[in-house]
Amino acid sequence: MKDAARDANDPACPKTYGAPPGHCTVGLACAYDEGTCECRGYCGGAPPPPDEDFSHWSCTAKRTDGCPDDKPTAGSACTTPGKFCDYGGCCVEQLVCGQSGKWTSGGLVCPP
Repeated sequence: MKDAARDANDPACPKTYGAPPGHCTVGLACAYDEGTCECRGYCGGAPPPPDEDFSHWSCTAKRTDGCPDDKPTAGSACTTPGKFCDYGGCCVEQLVCGQSGKWTSGGLVCPP
């Protein structure tokens, strides 16, 4: 099956969608027809040993909850007042479609 989104990825991206094991380059994002995968590093909790690689792949399927796949910009137009949408992997930002028809940010919440 042809995966149009995957064809434009960095060569270091996994060949298929999913969370493959192994280390990766933190910040590398890869698109697939099913969703996106991003290489993430340490995120909260007890600090890791200084020389330990905590990089890992985290994949998110395309949304089916009525929220945009890509995080909207605060202040941009929205169509469903009262709709809440969460974005992020480690730290999560909640956006709300306001009565004015614009997205507003509820702030960023990160693990301790």
